[in-house]
Amino acid sequence: MITRLHLYGKWIKKCDHAKMYEKISDENLALMRERLMETVIWPTDDTNTEKIG
Repeated sequence: MITRLHLYGKWIKKCDHAKMYEKISDENLALMRERLMETVIWPTDDTNTEKIG
């Protein structure tokens, strides 16, 4: 009798875990960069153009 656990065991052995981990890490890094760009308040260039005195 073939169970789901048996099929899962066969499937998990065929996977390239390092490649899957690298892909997930790259996706997470891209998401973190995107969220950082959305949340950080970047200074404008106008701050250095003020005249002193």
